[in-house]
Amino acid sequence: MKTTLALISLLALVATPAAAGDLDQLTTRLAKADSNHDGMITRAEFTGFRRTQFDEMDRNHDGYVSDKDVPGFARRGERGDRLRRLITEFDKNQDGRIDRTEFLNGPTVIFDRADADGNDVVDGFELRQIKAGA
Repeated sequence: MKTTLALISLLALVATPAAAGDLDQLTTRLAKADSNHDGMITRAEFTGFRRTQFDEMDRNHDGYVSDKDVPGFARRGERGDRLRRLITEFDKNQDGRIDRTEFLNGPTVIFDRADADGNDVVDGFELRQIKAGA
């Protein structure tokens, strides 16, 4: 279950704006993209983070992220609806799954939202702002 929640959280991180209750978790995950630990996340670091996360999300190792990577219980209700919306956002060729290229080039709404000044760097102040729900 922990892996399932991580999958949904990661997809949410890289795709859509989060609900207020998810912001704390999402900013924590966004901070993990800070590969050089300087307190700032560049767009390049964020892309690198996506690259490393794809394999974690592709639980059945078929080269795609799809509902097959999520246990049945998580495909129902709100989580399932959210997962389907996220897959739809990334799935450019509309085959019902996300390949590595679609994932790496997919929407970056959370990064873009956090990068308030648009300089392709999320700094500590911007992280605190998104965490506060600003």
